[in-house]
Amino acid sequence: MNIEIRKINASEHYLVTDMFDKYRVFYKQDSNKQLANDYIKQRLENNESVIFLATNSETYLPVGFAQLFPRPSSIQGRMNWHLGDLYVEETARKNGIGGKLLRMSETFARGENSGVLTLNTGTDNLTAQSIYESNGYKRKNYLEGYFHYQLDLE
Repeated sequence: MNIEIRKINASEHYLVTDMFDKYRVFYKQDSNKQLANDYIKQRLENNESVIFLATNSETYLPVGFAQLFPRPSSIQGRMNWHLGDLYVEETARKNGIGGKLLRMSETFARGENSGVLTLNTGTDNLTAQSIYESNGYKRKNYLEGYFHYQLDLE
């Protein structure tokens, strides 16, 4: 599968609405497509997040996304980034899309002069943990049921 990844703008929010809803369901939330649509749209319109969309370059269908949030660091005197959401459609998994989205997020954060890129995932999400750890992220315990990961970008 050939994949193209690009940053989307607010007018393209609808491209990730269904996947964001599935992402929330994965984390044991009720499906609510209106909430998913409004949340994504508001984050992009308010410049509160950056979203990278992965599409199948043959069908042009969305197959995954990553949403990053800025995190100011008073100590470092700069903006760091947090990868809040990463999702790949079930039918597209095991094609390296999650890793590509992860690397695009890292490239973006480095380009923004971020010192670290962080993320959280469920302690039961073994597939995601494997991807993060194989890409150099360091795991720490976080809230009950979650791990916190950090990648030093310097």
